[in-house]
Amino acid sequence: MDDLKQAIKSSLGWLELANYTANPADTNANRCGLCFVSNALKYWNGSSWAAVSSSGGGVSSWDEVYDLDKTLTIDDTTLTFNLNKAAINGLTMAGTGLASGALLLFSNSGTGNDVTGTSSTWSVTKAGAAVFTAITGCDTLTAAANLAIDATGAGTVTIAGTSTGAVTVGTTLVVTGSAGSNSITLTGGDVSMGDGSLTITDADNASTVAVTNNTITTANLIAVTSTSLTTGNGFLMTANGLTEGNMVSLVTTAAGMTTGTFFSCNDGSARFAIKADGATAITTGVNSTKALEITGIQTSENLVTLTSSGVTADDKAIILINSSGNSASGSNQIRVAPTGTPVEGSIGIEFVGASKLMQAMCIDGDSVDNSVVKINGGGALASDKAVLEVSNDGNLASGGNLARFTIGGTPNAAAIGIEVVGAGKALTALSVDADPTASSVVKINGGGAMTDGIGVLELTNDGNLATGGNILVITMGGTPHTAACALEVTAAKDAKAVQITTSAATESAVTITGAGAIADNKALLHVVGSGTPAAAGSNLVRFEFTGTATNKPIIAELVGTGKNVSGLYSVTDNTTTHGVSIAGAGALNAASMLKVTNTGTPAANTDTVVNFTFGGTATNNPIVCQIDNGTADALPLYVNSNVASATRACALIKQDSSTGATVCLELSQDDDDIGFMKFTGTAGSGKSIDTDDKSGGTAKYAKVLIGSDAYYIKLTPGS
Repeated sequence: MDDLKQAIKSSLGWLELANYTANPADTNANRCGLCFVSNALKYWNGSSWAAVSSSGGGVSSWDEVYDLDKTLTIDDTTLTFNLNKAAINGLTMAGTGLASGALLLFSNSGTGNDVTGTSSTWSVTKAGAAVFTAITGCDTLTAAANLAIDATGAGTVTIAGTSTGAVTVGTTLVVTGSAGSNSITLTGGDVSMGDGSLTITDADNASTVAVTNNTITTANLIAVTSTSLTTGNGFLMTANGLTEGNMVSLVTTAAGMTTGTFFSCNDGSARFAIKADGATAITTGVNSTKALEITGIQTSENLVTLTSSGVTADDKAIILINSSGNSASGSNQIRVAPTGTPVEGSIGIEFVGASKLMQAMCIDGDSVDNSVVKINGGGALASDKAVLEVSNDGNLASGGNLARFTIGGTPNAAAIGIEVVGAGKALTALSVDADPTASSVVKINGGGAMTDGIGVLELTNDGNLATGGNILVITMGGTPHTAACALEVTAAKDAKAVQITTSAATESAVTITGAGAIADNKALLHVVGSGTPAAAGSNLVRFEFTGTATNKPIIAELVGTGKNVSGLYSVTDNTTTHGVSIAGAGALNAASMLKVTNTGTPAANTDTVVNFTFGGTATNNPIVCQIDNGTADALPLYVNSNVASATRACALIKQDSSTGATVCLELSQDDDDIGFMKFTGTAGSGKSIDTDDKSGGTAKYAKVLIGSDAYYIKLTPGS
């Protein structure tokens, strides 16, 4: 009904008011009025709709009081609501579906709390700070700004003390604790982080992270897993101030650890492990992998040090390199390859075992087509330096060696114990310098039955020796004892001591030159035979020519031209053999078996070209000189003096003894019808065969001299 109808009704005797379902909204602060709202009379007081009591002058409900006055001023004592009935609530505030504001609103301009609980055990300040002994049934707790949950003094704060559900922190959790004490303590259960990182900054001088689990047996104590990590680090520790501590320390007191490891790396197969007692195992699965690579810049310390204090057993080692694969040609078990510029005197591999009774190196290889040990030096070695230098500063015992080569097995006959190959190189292949006194400088012993042309020591030259060049040079220095030997051959066996085969043509095959003042009974070549010769034809010295004597060579020549020496001197005590025997079977042609020629000028007429002297005891009237013709038709003795104006006879037979002498010349002729003597010369008057008859007849006379007087021997013709 509109306003006009309402006005008419009012003027007719009663007031009809509209009944609204809700408080009218077309109000104004300058108007007042009445209406019904849901059958309840309300009036508009200029600011709100208020209920009108139906009992004239009073109100019958809290709603009417609310409608009459929205403000309660307490200015004397407290307003108390007493609850005096069980099982009911003292005050209930309910909001309908239309409510959008707070059911309870505190507006406190004073200094007191907004709410104080029983006995002041809990409260809420006007600033919103609440003090509770407990909060139960609170599903959500949200602060306007910062939320602080704390306990008084030494009291504790418990979250989910009885709850079995999860405690969820939807944002950053910051725990401010006291240094040196546990800020977070988990007494049971596990910790799981779904998506996030864990960062710990600690200032305590104690373990930042400590994990203790005395129950675990087969699980992982700490497990870190990532399927996306590529170039990052699975574990990174930085300790820039570390001096004597350990970046990582793995400790176990379990003495029974067997197959377990301190550290293990696995890419599907076991690759790296540090096992019990420090045993380390590296296993590669790719043939191009470097199993261990160490790079350093060492200047005053070892890059790698391996120390063992135990008694290493037989066939065990501090380092064992075992290659179970088939090594390719040129591959190495151990390779030392410096790529820098080593200082002269630096050492590639050094074994220091001073005062240690052990082998410095033992190499056992069964190589066939390659050397067991090969040392190659490409530098220009200085004096007294070598590709291989063996030096000893200890006192070698009897039989001790600096270098020893022992050949086992059954070597091929052409195998070589030591070989120096320097073909085409102008160098000394082997130089030995030692000062022993009771042993040999070099000793070579051969115990095999050597075949023809093979020797214990064989010197072979295939180059063109220059003038004065030698295959073997023996030089004696120092001040040797007079009985010392430059070369001694001891062959107390039925064998040749020395054999020399040469094709020398313009030089001597053997030359012995002595510059010393040779003492009595000493010689440049002294041949002594102390045995008992087996036959009369045995020789101490034998010169045999088996070639073709077209040019009439000399088998033995003694040259002392211009020297006052004996060319040949023979002293023997022979009795049943000859002191000197010259035998020849050749058909002599203008040649002699023995030819003695002197072109000098003798000092006196008693000097001789040939002298036969017997100085022994002539008890048995021996023959000093015997010339035998044998059965050959030859001239046993021929004396020729082809000298003009000669003052000496062609032959002189002289008896020096003045007493007890016999004839000077005895002629013995067994052929009775042959004369004793034959005179050949030119017959004539006054000739050596004088034809002048001295007593008549046809006789001739041979002229002889007695002193300086001529005498004649009558020669009577006969048949």
